Amino acid sequence: MSRIKTLFMWELNDPLKVGILLAGMLLNTSILHRSYLIVMSSLTISIGTSTLMDNPGNSPTTLVIEGVLRNFSFWMSSLLFLILLGVITFRLDRDSGYANSLYSLPYSKLEIFLVKFFTIIIFSAFLVFLPFFSVIVLSNFTIIDYLPSILFSDMIKFRLIMAIYTLLYSLSIITLLSLLSPNVFVGFIVSFLSIFIPIFLNIANIPPALFILSYYGSVSPFDQKLLISGMVVPAILLSLSGLLIDRRDVK
Repeated sequence: MSRIKTLFMWELNDPLKVGILLAGMLLNTSILHRSYLIVMSSLTISIGTSTLMDNPGNSPTTLVIEGVLRNFSFWMSSLLFLILLGVITFRLDRDSGYANSLYSLPYSKLEIFLVKFFTIIIFSAFLVFLPFFSVIVLSNFTIIDYLPSILFSDMIKFRLIMAIYTLLYSLSIITLLSLLSPNVFVGFIVSFLSIFIPIFLNIANIPPALFILSYYGSVSPFDQKLLISGMVVPAILLSLSGLLIDRRDVK
């Protein structure tokens, strides 16, 4: 276990990835804060304590938070930084020659792959959820007692589940394409096109646009299509990535 922990800490403390993560978090925080102010002002509402006490899950604050989570710029920024982090994690070490040293250590290829992927999962959670919860908590600090009820309302839970689906699908396809690509540049371009084309073309039935463009009330978060696209497909893609990295040479 200590061996895996050492490898895990190496990945978490990579200066390049940490720098990209911090830049992404700062940008996302700025986007979300601006989005919160815009959505709040567009509703032109006065949020009263009595409304929150009666039904926090259907309060105006809930509508504002749900609108913030659907912000298009936030997701474009998040996905772009995820592509950067994913390609650097799974391709840069091979291009730079560092992989020759890494894979000569007493770790199996599968162990290295799993550590790298869980590192990206942690980075993606920080990239997306830390700015979101920071903005929401600080912007609603005067009604913080009601925030748990709001965040656990059906509307916000739906949007958070869609966010998790988006991350899992995006990371799984970025991982596979990075391993298949001959270098970092090609990996970035191919991953960028695979993730962004369905969004730019507004193809709402293809991930990740399927998750980002879904609206609360139109479909259950555990709908068969959403579950397959958000859980089954990522599991298959990750399995293929694990097989690929275990069977190919370090190059």
